[in-house]
Amino acid sequence: MDETTTEALIRRQDVERITGMSRSAIWERLNPSSRYFDPEFPKPVSLGCPNSVRWVKSEVSRWVHKKIEISRAKPATRAPRGAAIRGVRHG
Repeated sequence: MDETTTEALIRRQDVERITGMSRSAIWERLNPSSRYFDPEFPKPVSLGCPNSVRWVKSEVSRWVHKKIEISRAKPATRAPRGAAIRGVRHG
């Protein structure tokens, strides 16, 4: 790591604010047994005490930016003209 680079460790509440995810959603992304597991989600850093972890702010920001890029790279999907919307009856 470059000596001029300063890394910041942030609390879970900051991860919630930055990602817009709830506490349980964050832990689901980290749980390999969960259907919501995301192997690319930033891993917490242990501070040595039980239940005391922080995240590297730049890793969280990078993950968010990657999700934005992926989302915007997908072509917009539209229902075929005249297709019924589920639960809505026409005519």
